[in-house]
Amino acid sequence: MPAFLIILFEAILGGITGLLFELLPLTMKELGIAVAFFAIVSATQKVGDLLGGALAPLVKWSAPTFFACDYLISGICFIVITLPLPNVVRLLLLLLAGIFMGMSGNVFEKLMYRSFNVGDIAAMHALTTSTFAFFSVISYLAAWVRVPTIMLWQATGVLTIVLGILLISVAKINQTNAH
Repeated sequence: MPAFLIILFEAILGGITGLLFELLPLTMKELGIAVAFFAIVSATQKVGDLLGGALAPLVKWSAPTFFACDYLISGICFIVITLPLPNVVRLLLLLLAGIFMGMSGNVFEKLMYRSFNVGDIAAMHALTTSTFAFFSVISYLAAWVRVPTIMLWQATGVLTIVLGILLISVAKINQTNAH
């Protein structure tokens, strides 16, 4: 059950965070950051993603533990980035979120191959792709509603934290039932 939930949560969050990064220039404007710094902000996120991919093979945690930490840390970063802080702190938080998101892709692939037999991997991949696409479309449609992007970052952060807590709860229930 945790593997299925993680796959579902990753597809949901992937679709939503994709929108956040597309709207990053607007968010920067709302935060009072000069758009001229967009390249630095974008590079910071991409460096985090690259570092995360490089560090991912070192992760030895169980998938539920890793993703619960990922969701809690990323969610907190998404919320705190929107607070009135020095831009250097915001960049560090974006880098940290990027590292965890970069690691999650690798850990996610391992989870798929470890949790399902060959015949089920295709079905899970289809579910993931469809869910990701659905939430991408929903996110882009939501962008038409006049909502400040800062609120989208905060709402995504809260959702990410809630999913992390839910994952912890489900993993504890499964652990209790296994004993």
